[in-house]
Amino acid sequence: MNHLDDAWNFAVLIKVAAAVGLGGLIGWQRELYNKPAGLRTHILIVLGATMVMEVSRYVAHVDGGDPGRIAANIIVGIGFIGAGTIMKEGPTVYGLTSAATIWVNGALGCAIGAGYWSASIVLAGTTIVVLTLLKEVEGIARKGVVRRYVATSGEVDRLLALVRSGESSRLIKADSLDLCYQGPRLRAAFTVAGAEPRHLALVAELRPLCESLEILSI
Repeated sequence: MNHLDDAWNFAVLIKVAAAVGLGGLIGWQRELYNKPAGLRTHILIVLGATMVMEVSRYVAHVDGGDPGRIAANIIVGIGFIGAGTIMKEGPTVYGLTSAATIWVNGALGCAIGAGYWSASIVLAGTTIVVLTLLKEVEGIARKGVVRRYVATSGEVDRLLALVRSGESSRLIKADSLDLCYQGPRLRAAFTVAGAEPRHLALVAELRPLCESLEILSI
């Protein structure tokens, strides 16, 4: 029995190391892109899922029963963590990729805990490829995103300067611009066509400047 326990303990250590290593690779990629769920978060998720799967198998081995009984709750529980990374600003939703990555980490932990090494390595590698290489493809696919912005601000000069700068750089379509003074405030409505990062950068500039900002998908 001692030999069996020693072998089991050694297997657990190997799985913990694998969870830290593979989860760390995915977490490092997210950390490089300054995502809300970074290195430590991803390692802990994979590590936790691995140990839950391992405990589920151990309990089934000792007491009998279904080895997936406890582990089945990982997929449900991991959804609550992923939901916490999703945020919505106007028509734009942020954090869906982070939430999906967290869910994949749960699956990765299950694979490691089950000792399914080939699936674990393939899943971790494929996840990194999708997050890194397909990001560029996604950017190309979103090149034609068109949105209508309606911004109102009491800082008339700053808003006007921002609009004119966007117009001169062809970020803002000149024929779509509509300026309307409302007392001491300026209401600027304009259309922007471009890749998602351009929209995100524009919103980051407008948010602290505007009293109200409405973004409409076209």
